[in-house]
Parts: sequence; structure tokens; C-alpha cells
Amino acid sequence: MAAGMNFAMGQCTAPTRIYANFQSNGNTHAGLATSSVANPDNAVGLNSTVNNYATLNVATIAGAAESWIELKFTTATITAGTTTYVKIGGSSVSNLLGLIGGASLPVYAYSGATSAAGGVGTQIAAAKVKVSSLTTIDGSVYLAITSAEAYNAVRIALNASVLVGTGQIFVYHGFYETNGVSCDPALGTATSVTGLLTLGGAVTSPNNSIDNNQSTYTTFSMGVAGVGTTLKETVYFPGPSKIGDAATVTFSIPPALLIDLSLLNDIYMTPYYGDTARTAVNLGSLLSIDLLALLRGNNVVTTSLVPDKKFDRIEISMTSLLSLIGQMNLYEVRRTPAKPTLSPLNALAQTICTGNSTTLSATTGACNELHWYTASSGGTGTIGATYTTGILTTTTTYYVSASVIGCAGESERTPVTVTVNPLPSITPGTIADVCFGSTTATLPYTAASAGTLKYDIVWNTPGFANVTAADLPVSPISLTLPNTASAGVHTGTLTLKNTATGCTKTYPLSVTVKAATTLTSSTTAMVCSGISFSYTALSNTPGSTFSWTRATVSGISNAAGSGSSNVVNETLINTTFSPVNVTYAFTITANGCSTITNVTVKVNHKPGSPHITTQ
Repeated sequence: MAAGMNFAMGQCTAPTRIYANFQSNGNTHAGLATSSVANPDNAVGLNSTVNNYATLNVATIAGAAESWIELKFTTATITAGTTTYVKIGGSSVSNLLGLIGGASLPVYAYSGATSAAGGVGTQIAAAKVKVSSLTTIDGSVYLAITSAEAYNAVRIALNASVLVGTGQIFVYHGFYETNGVSCDPALGTATSVTGLLTLGGAVTSPNNSIDNNQSTYTTFSMGVAGVGTTLKETVYFPGPSKIGDAATVTFSIPPALLIDLSLLNDIYMTPYYGDTARTAVNLGSLLSIDLLALLRGNNVVTTSLVPDKKFDRIEISMTSLLSLIGQMNLYEVRRTPAKPTLSPLNALAQTICTGNSTTLSATTGACNELHWYTASSGGTGTIGATYTTGILTTTTTYYVSASVIGCAGESERTPVTVTVNPLPSITPGTIADVCFGSTTATLPYTAASAGTLKYDIVWNTPGFANVTAADLPVSPISLTLPNTASAGVHTGTLTLKNTATGCTKTYPLSVTVKAATTLTSSTTAMVCSGISFSYTALSNTPGSTFSWTRATVSGISNAAGSGSSNVVNETLINTTFSPVNVTYAFTITANGCSTITNVTVKVNHKPGSPHITTQ
């Protein structure tokens, strides 16, 4: 099982590494030659210790010699295209790596092998078997053997028919992996340089790109490379990917060497399944505008390719088509989940109003988890299906990646930009105090923000009329008050709304209704016709000023009258034989407010002199 996995869910089954469970071996020699196979059972199962291996030996002065070991997997048939890895070592390995699959180190695949010593099975045609070598981070060498037909055994032979001297190969173990959700890192790498002229061209420190350390890197350097020179690194994984997994690379290019972004079209990523290449894609086509800008700024960027079929190795190639000096630093090559996709609900979450937070969400496959970041690279992620931002005042970009639960390798990061819209605003002035009985007040303002604005008003005082979704007028805003509003302070809330963004902002409202000024002197009086009438008006507000008017009244001979003080001195004449009421309308002004209060004077008829008669 892959280390570090924690698959609690039934559908998230880790791959199983199947080791060879039986072996057959043999040796032949003729002439002045010898051959042998020592400790062959050491190559069965997982034998990971340095000194635990089977040994193939050949030695010749003249003649021919061969020793071989066949590793068998008798519990199941290995499907066509699946790669078996065999760890090898020994004094002859470094000299023979370039001859793998040739006469000196032939490799075969068999079908129908059994557990019996002689049950070696049927050899699959050599043309259908491909073999390559790779080196792991610790320097171990593996053979990668892939058959185009189903098989259940592989044979490694050491042949001295074309060698003179002594040859020795160690065989530690052989394995393949079943399908599953893999947390395995890359197993190892292989490199090559091809072309007519490759002076200085090299792939250096190849295993730095699989060490899970982004402070180290593999360098692709063209040197003085001829036209058509190609540098390659192939990264091998111990088993097949799931459909939908991504080939993910992290790299940089020195800005001085990135003369033209189109040169990225000469760098290709090609997934393979066994010896079968999937579609090759140039890195330039995988980079977004934002990533291209980061790359030009001498930043390390991560991008990914999701093949439509499973793969078990990734080839990175760099070709010099214009004989330009070029260099690429390759930090990591990984097999990861595809980068997350944004949830439909995220469209709403990605636009908010300043001063708010929001919750972001994204989608990834089963068995995966999401990592949320505030930077396009580096940093420490927050793991979770959703991510709640802090309070935002400016447009901010977050990033989300995916990894298999419990695994270190993360996908390319998907940017999530939260657009923060400003709140609508005005600079409110002061509402002037109003007089008792007023039905309007005004709120002056300046500096209204741009956009189409509407407003609501909600009063805290019962009886005040609220306003809903009214267009914001040119200053001032008119406020409607009931004429019965009591004296004192009345409060409410003004809410502005930008119709385009939906953002709102509230302001407190406060309007003061002044107390009414009233007469404290009597509002009724009585006088007899023809007798001088004197009245002094008094109010409840110090500093009040007064004026009064009196209209003509039927039955009173006096013409209409008026005065500009609080004192009335008049002689009223009643021309009737009944009382007549006369009204004095007093206008009382105080604190900028005026009220009218009536004083009613009853003018009684004055009886005539008595007439005395004698009898």
C-alpha cells in the first residue's frame, strides 16, 4: 500500500503493489566461460535491504555464457500496457544501462508462467516488449518493462556472448501496481540528449524534480546546442493513474533567456502509459495570461495537463529549433488530481460589497481534499471544502488546489477572484429643526457616489410614513412628517442602494420637532358694548413676539383692526340687543416658529337708561 494514505471511504482504494511471488532461473556457458545464479529466492517478494538480492554472474575469456532469472506473478495476469519494475544493481550495471534490451542484457516477458521451477511460460515476441531504465532519488536503478500483450512473468538475462571479462548483476525484486487512488511519489527518472550538436546541452540533477522540495530543481540547459537538439527527462510512477488525474509540473525560466513567450511552444509535456505516448502538449498552451505574467517576472509557476486516458510516466522535452541558448528549471513533476473547478454558487460568492466576508467553494474528485491559499505559489494552505474570507475592502484573489487525502502532492492552483464593490455613499448634512405641525423636513447632502442610487427610510416613530426604493433626488431629500408629530426627537434609518451592485449603506436620521408656543393668558373675555376693553396676551415661551388681527363682525360697528404687540385696547360697539362674539387672532412667534391662537371676547348689549313715569 502507498505510504501516508488514509482511505476511509470505500471508493477510495489505494493501489496494491504486487511483488513477484515465484522465480525460475538458469545459466549456460561454453568454452572458456562460466555462469551462475546465486540466491535466486532473494528476488521474490519485497526484498528492500541493500545486501538482499539474487546475483547473475558471467565470466568469459573465450566462448559464451548467460545467466538469467525469471520473476513470476502467478496470482493474476498483468494487463497489456502495465509496466513491471525490476530493481537491479551490481558492478556491471553502469556499463550495461545503454545496452538494456540488447544482446548483453536482454529482457523478456512471458505469459502462462506457473509456480513450478520449469513453468516459465510462453515468451512474448520481443517486438512487443519495451524496456527502459530509470534512477531513483537514492540512486537505485530500475528496469521498466512493458508488454503489449498480457503477461505474468519477466526475465532478466546477463549475456557474455559479446563481452570479454566478468559481469555481475544484482536483482532485488520486481513489482507492478494495481489501479487505485495512488499517493505514491514518482519512482525515478531517466534523461536523454539528442541532436547533431549538443555541446554543453544537458539535463542536470534529474531527481531534484521528484524530491518534493521546491527549493531544488532539475536544469535543462541547451548550452551551444544545434538546431533540433532535444533534452528529455522522463518521470516514472510505480503504477497507473486514475482517469482524470493530472500531470502537473512546476518550473521557471530565467527572464533573460525568455526572449519570446512563443519559445514556450518548444517545451512539451507528454504523458505515457507504458511505451504508448498520449497527446503531447506544449507548455505555452497550458499557461493562463496570469501565469505567463508570473513567469516573465522570474517566478516559479505550476501548470497541469489532464490526459483523457490513464498514464504512468511523464516526459518533459525541450527542443532548440532556432539554435538559441535556453534554460529551464524544473522544480517538481507530479501526478495529482486535476485542478479544482469553481462551484456554480461561487459566481455569487465572488462578488461582494466592501466590509463583508464571503464563503468560497470548489469542486474536486472523490478521495480528494481542497487547499486554500492567499498566494499563487508558496504559503501554507487551509484545508477544507469551503473557505471563509476575512472582512474585505478591496478586490482580492484567492487560490485553491486539490490533493488526494493524506498526500503531499497538490494540483495546479485555481484562482478565485473576489470582486469587492464599494458601498454607495453620500455626505449627509443636518436636518434643520421643524416647527410643531410641520409636514415636511429636508435632509441636505453632498458627494453622492456614482451609479444609480435608490433609498429607503424606516422611521422608529409610529405614524411616520416609511419610504421604499425611491430614486435618490438631487439634494436635498424631502422628508414627510405627520402634522400631529409630537414635540421632541424622532429617529429613523436612511438606506442607500446601488442598483447595479446591490450594495447598501445606512445612515441614521434624526429630526427634532419644536414644541408649540401657546397662550398662557385666558383665551376668553367679556365686555360690555361701549366700554373700553384691555387684554394682554402671555405665552409659554420667553421672548415670544405677538401680533393680532380682528375681522369685522356683524353686529359690531367697529371696522377690522390689528396690532403688533401682545396688548389690545379697544372699545367695541354692539349694535344689537344680544351678545356678539368677537375673535382676536394672535400670532405668536418664538424660536423661528409661529402659531395662531384665538381669543374670544363676548360683547354684551349695553341696556339704555331707565324711563321713569308717574301715575
